[in-house]
Amino acid sequence: NDGAYMTPKIARKVFKHFNEPKSNFSNLTDIEKSVTDCILNGLSYKMIAEELGITIDSVRMHIKRIYKKLRINSKSQLFKISRG
Repeated sequence: NDGAYMTPKIARKVFKHFNEPKSNFSNLTDIEKSVTDCILNGLSYKMIAEELGITIDSVRMHIKRIYKKLRINSKSQLFKISRG
């Protein structure tokens, strides 16, 4: 009724997107969980690298993967989903 047509394939994708939990920390690897903990404890990228014995570039790579897995775009969103 005056709505836009949606193919079954697109409808499944939309349904899946809105029904998946957004903040599933269990999908993170151990190193990604460690990086997340360090971020939440206020450590800088350099401090995270020193703490975990990895390079700053590795920290940046892990953060990108964390944000993608959690479907977030910023550190503030990470703090928000970690609280609730």
